[in-house]
Amino acid sequence: MTTMRLAFTAGVLGVVLASRAEAQQFRSGIARVRQEATQAQEMLTKYYEAPRPIEAGNSVWISKLTWMEVRDAVAGGTTTVIVPVGAVDANGPFLVTNKHEVTLGQVCEGVAKALGKTLCAPILDYSRQGGIDPPSGQMRYAGVISLRAETFAMVIDDIASSLRQHGFTDIFFITDKGTNEPDLRAIAKTLNDRWRSVGATVYYLDEQYTRRERLDELFLKDSLKIVEPKNDGYHDNIVQTSLLLLADPANVRYEQRAKAGLLSINGINIQSQQWVREVGQKLLDWRIRNSATAIKARMAQKPAATR
Repeated sequence: MTTMRLAFTAGVLGVVLASRAEAQQFRSGIARVRQEATQAQEMLTKYYEAPRPIEAGNSVWISKLTWMEVRDAVAGGTTTVIVPVGAVDANGPFLVTNKHEVTLGQVCEGVAKALGKTLCAPILDYSRQGGIDPPSGQMRYAGVISLRAETFAMVIDDIASSLRQHGFTDIFFITDKGTNEPDLRAIAKTLNDRWRSVGATVYYLDEQYTRRERLDELFLKDSLKIVEPKNDGYHDNIVQTSLLLLADPANVRYEQRAKAGLLSINGINIQSQQWVREVGQKLLDWRIRNSATAIKARMAQKPAATR
């Protein structure tokens, strides 16, 4: 009996000692993890605060800058950013589906350069284009991509919130797609209500589409003396054709159209690439001036304390 008791006691003592050793090992492991986490955070902080080791690149596009270049631009007073929102769109048999990306890219870059101290966020090419299943609206055409209303709203919200987090204080939504307008206007209001006390403002620049769309025709007629005599029935016109050709003739399938004898749009002859480019450049310059002027006006309306 005594031997059995001694063995039992020894066994219990062994378990206790083993448990203590394991507990100590566990505590040591936790301490090591915490120390490593602290060291990692210190390294990240040091890296984030480190000076840029090379001269900054030269672009107004956030996606073409390094994170250090964006950080330093914001610290140097570049706190205005333009968020271009387009769509993957069906535009008849001649125009590429990224029509909005092309035109928004031309406008945003020009406006940012005209304003100075302004950057362009990457173009968002996805928006509400109709029901997916069953398909409706633009979704009836192959290649179109659609977002649900709630998805679109959350994506725009997250983009603007990310930019605000990085120090941008004036965020301008622009679009070249009419169906984006009510959503962008509503999201801008929601964000402004949320950020009322944080020193950031969101704007929907309706001069880029709503007002401009009505003025395009007047600009063509009054300044360029161009009137489209008919409508071919495509989601296309001389405005879109000239702007896209200005960027790249392949955007309007120029060579293929020439072979097929289809170098016209809405009754306007586009056989002269030089003439079409000149029209596109004049339209682009006008859009850039129009949008830059509108942004300056919006900024001037801000209370002096928040500028």
